[in-house]
Amino acid sequence: MKNIFIYLCLVLLSGCTTIAADKMNFISLGMTKQEVLAIIGPPVSTSAIAGVELLNYTFSETQNDAINGRPKTPYSIRIVNGKVDAYGRQ
Repeated sequence: MKNIFIYLCLVLLSGCTTIAADKMNFISLGMTKQEVLAIIGPPVSTSAIAGVELLNYTFSETQNDAINGRPKTPYSIRIVNGKVDAYGRQ
């Protein structure tokens, strides 16, 4: 009975979580790198060349994907002159 209660709680709580990929909806052109990091958190990796910085992320597309361990989708955010210049799926 205790296990059923714990499972039920986990299922109900998972319905309240936000998919990490949904956080990309809060990014907009012109944001600073600090604003991006405050919304999405640290990137999986970064790269830079000639004044252009890429923040690379991977997100599960759905809660089902996250729970079942399916491959994550790569996203990137391009920072030029300290501001978001482009963002989206790779």
